[in-house]
Amino acid sequence: MLPVIAQNDLNLMIYPVDWTDLPSTYLNRGELEIIVALVRSAKHHDLVVEIGLAEGRTAKAILRELPEVRSYLGIDTDASYRTKLPGQWTERSASPGYLAADDPRFYRWLFPRGSLDLISNFFFLLMQCSLTAITALRSCVMTVTWPVQLCALVV
Repeated sequence: MLPVIAQNDLNLMIYPVDWTDLPSTYLNRGELEIIVALVRSAKHHDLVVEIGLAEGRTAKAILRELPEVRSYLGIDTDASYRTKLPGQWTERSASPGYLAADDPRFYRWLFPRGSLDLISNFFFLLMQCSLTAITALRSCVMTVTWPVQLCALVV
């Protein structure tokens, strides 16, 4: 079972986020602040793993707002990947995570099929992470289900 954070506890940790040079697409007002608050609520900030980087807005915001994060690993698809839904092909960044690439704590792994290509040897890394964020997972049921199963094994 995934851990639960009471909304009252989370409200105490929500602060404004510096949106300088960050796109606002695909997020509603206040959602990035909630994501940062969830990461802030983690007991440790050694390694954060994000599955589905897009342009790297979430990574950039977390690294900017939480200097105590030691490493941030973003996992995404390489340029040849095509989602099951053609309408989503234009949503993928040509260079996933580019907004966070200037931060030395940021690492990016690109696979032909993103998280679908992760193998069991990757579990040792997930077992060490402080938080795994799953974003941009709308392609198909398998694409959504697999990263959630990965994360459930960790929690």
